[in-house]
Amino acid sequence: MKRLLCVLSVVVVVNAMASGAWACHGACCLPDGTCVDNVELNACLADGGQHMGEGVLCGEVNCEPKPTCRVTGGGVDCFGGVFVPGECQGAVGRMKKNPGINTSTFGGQAGAPGSVFGEWTHVNHSGPSGKWTFHAGTHSAPDGTFMEVIACSDEPACNPAAANGFHKQIDIVGVGTFKNGSPRPEVLVGDLCDVTIHIEDLGEPGKGVKGRQPQGNGCLEGGHAGLLVDDFGDCGCPDFYEIRISCDVGGVMEEVYVHSGYITAGNLQMHSSLD
Repeated sequence: MKRLLCVLSVVVVVNAMASGAWACHGACCLPDGTCVDNVELNACLADGGQHMGEGVLCGEVNCEPKPTCRVTGGGVDCFGGVFVPGECQGAVGRMKKNPGINTSTFGGQAGAPGSVFGEWTHVNHSGPSGKWTFHAGTHSAPDGTFMEVIACSDEPACNPAAANGFHKQIDIVGVGTFKNGSPRPEVLVGDLCDVTIHIEDLGEPGKGVKGRQPQGNGCLEGGHAGLLVDDFGDCGCPDFYEIRISCDVGGVMEEVYVHSGYITAGNLQMHSSLD
């Protein structure tokens, strides 16, 4: 009953905190399975923990480590234009015909054999951002490139993907380099650039039912969770992929490339970790 009272009082608690009034304190189960007593609700959530309720003690609960995750797969997509049914369907060769739209292929894996391992390649084949290959990963050259899984979120997994793991979403950070060109003339081949990747495995097949982008259910209006936002993926949508690349431009880190959307071909598959 104590835990139920705390959960139902979340809105009241947040308002009370703004005026310095009472806030919910109790046991906090952290992602690694440890427990800390007398933690305020929002502080527990900020650490990725599960708040067990007002006045609840660690001795009264059983905290278990949250399952970790990894991702494999790849896909085909276009980004940069207004969606028109059919404009982004089919193979890369067909999508190249769309003027003013970046057409890309991407793929790799992150999180195996552990959270600080992985390889990912994004190829922009045509469009306003040019033609080039970007690669980030643990075994990439030059030294300094890497990939790290920083968050596994949104349980439970969509069916039938739930047979492979617990989560819908994964967030990855890393450092990589451009090859054979770049999206900005100030960015040279071989420069080290920061990359963030957000993936949502929203079921099978990855491209959605019958290979079509769904209409009228929020998928095309930004219904995805978005990078590092605590929200829920829509299992009625195709798999979602977002990559953001930032480089040193004149001594200032600038975002030089963004690709974000529901994939039009391929499959992005979440798995339980191999740890």
